[in-house]
Amino acid sequence: MSEPVRYRGQTTTGPSYNLWYDCPQAEIIADPNIGFIWHEDFLTYDATDLWVENNATTGTMILQELAGGQMLLDAGASTQHQGVDSFQAVPQATAGAPWLVAAEKDMWFEARVKITYPANQFFCGLATIDTTVFASGENSVANHIGFEMNTTTIGANVAAAPYGELYFFTEKAGSRDESNDLLATLTTATWHKIGFKVKGQTTSDFTVQPFYDNAALTTVTDTDDIPVSALVPTFVACADGTSQITVHIDWIRIAQLR
Repeated sequence: MSEPVRYRGQTTTGPSYNLWYDCPQAEIIADPNIGFIWHEDFLTYDATDLWVENNATTGTMILQELAGGQMLLDAGASTQHQGVDSFQAVPQATAGAPWLVAAEKDMWFEARVKITYPANQFFCGLATIDTTVFASGENSVANHIGFEMNTTTIGANVAAAPYGELYFFTEKAGSRDESNDLLATLTTATWHKIGFKVKGQTTSDFTVQPFYDNAALTTVTDTDDIPVSALVPTFVACADGTSQITVHIDWIRIAQLR
């Protein structure tokens, strides 16, 4: 009998093999004592008990009527700094943040996104709960891990729109790691998978490795810049003063060992 075909990496729209291959997803689902996993496919949208929206003057979050589910974040204007300034998954029952970097509790995160006019202000990752994730055009949250574009400090290609520069940052209590200078120059209206893996046996050896379209990128090893605060899935889609950004989110997946 021939071997079954295994589809990996960019051959599908699903999670990237190189990021997830060592995550015991099936075991976690079968036995929650091993860990916990959350997958949001946006088949429905709960703006009361899960997702919290905060806009800067304009901005809308619209559930798309598409097979498989999809969420649209629309800045609503091209005016600089206006748009969806904080779109976070926060369990409302406790107003808590369930994802916490900890020793021997490996974590995996990935999202599939499509950005129109990416030379704007964008964030995708984990951050502490905050109603204003971006202040004056860049991430102002003291603790976060994720992918970012802004028009203030990292020189997004505003003049060359629809292209934008994508960076990866980790920040702990205001101390930011910027070792991943420029990951990619995004093309407008193209789907990408972006994620990261957090590992560490002790608090002194945490590492964070970002992934872009199934490719592993430079690992962050400076533990002074890796947050150990409770975090939540976070997105930002704000305008740059030239164009009106929209962000489509196909899905988000997060898992962590217990």
